[in-house]
Amino acid sequence: MSHDLTNWWNADKTKVHGTLMAYVQAVEEEQSAIYDRFVKLEALYDPYATTSDGVDRIGVVENVIAANIDTVAAVVAATDIRARFQTDGADWDMQRTARRLEWYAEELGTRYQIAQKCRTSFKLGGALKGTGLIKVYIDQFDEIRVERVLVDDVIVDEQECKNGGKPKQIHQRMTV
Repeated sequence: MSHDLTNWWNADKTKVHGTLMAYVQAVEEEQSAIYDRFVKLEALYDPYATTSDGVDRIGVVENVIAANIDTVAAVVAATDIRARFQTDGADWDMQRTARRLEWYAEELGTRYQIAQKCRTSFKLGGALKGTGLIKVYIDQFDEIRVERVLVDDVIVDEQECKNGGKPKQIHQRMTV
């Protein structure tokens, strides 16, 4: 991949969007096998989805893949998630603050339905395709938003993540 595309942020302000789009398209083309695999995995889970090959099955067919994913997701869904603040060796005041922060985090989790979104993301993302994503951001009205993001819609250059490194950039494809 061209060095000019990789460092799109160094482009002229009037050309950043074009350079960025070219970079994202180059990464998508380079990693097209990954996205093809996501489509195949989704078709294995639900052969009657729009991503399947369209061949009609005759009779009753047990979908072993869907049954296993549903079973694992049900076991994981039985476990509640919660934020914990470690206070090992802390004084009483710090422990009290941590307990109150846990209450606050629990209320936020309830308000934004974090547990339900995590379960859905695990089932349809993590168990099916290997990665489940939740995006937390502040929208244009200064409201906190929590939403599940399909791993198919996220573009990360794997070359940036070699040897366990963190990527410099993550891009999300959105239909508008």
